[in-house]
Amino acid sequence: MIGLIAPGPELPHRFTASLVCCDQELFIPIFPSPRYNEKDTSRLTRRLFMIWYVIQASAGFLAGVAAGAVMGIASDIACRAHFFRSSLFVIDGNFFMRSIQVKGTAKLVYLAGVPIHLVTSGVFGAIYTLGTSLFDLPALSILPASLYVFFLWLSMLFIALPTSGQGMLGRKAGASTWLEQLILHVLFLAAYYGALHLAHRISIVFVQTIE
Repeated sequence: MIGLIAPGPELPHRFTASLVCCDQELFIPIFPSPRYNEKDTSRLTRRLFMIWYVIQASAGFLAGVAAGAVMGIASDIACRAHFFRSSLFVIDGNFFMRSIQVKGTAKLVYLAGVPIHLVTSGVFGAIYTLGTSLFDLPALSILPASLYVFFLWLSMLFIALPTSGQGMLGRKAGASTWLEQLILHVLFLAAYYGALHLAHRISIVFVQTIE
């Protein structure tokens, strides 16, 4: 299915003159926008585009949660097996406890870290899909996804790890923490990228239903 979005006074400029193809992404944002032409633009409302943004944010959030779960479980198993020096659930739990200035037990830190890690992963996933949509970037391309996850990896090394008490680059946990985080973020990228493609297919069906 191919639809041409034509210019119209009722619609924001960024939605105009974009080619929508459900089988192949061309130069549109991550998920297909509602299709229309000059003859039926009067039937489309801003509410429909709000739904479109909600779809994209929700898909990005769920993809981020799924990828975060894979990433977190992998780090926790590797930590328990003594392959890694730290677990992401513990890191995020410590980050949260220090942020609210509460000193908790090891069990409390772990229990807090699991939902914090999943929610944070979901939020980062939603930011990516919304950001690529607003700036008309091909989010289903591996390049922007890789650059985004690379930025998340740097944020982990220079913000999250120091704040959680692991030191710059996580050196307090171990000299190879930066490499462990790189491996985990590559795993996150693979899971997130795959989940986005699945969400893209599902969104096609949803958009076709509400049009």
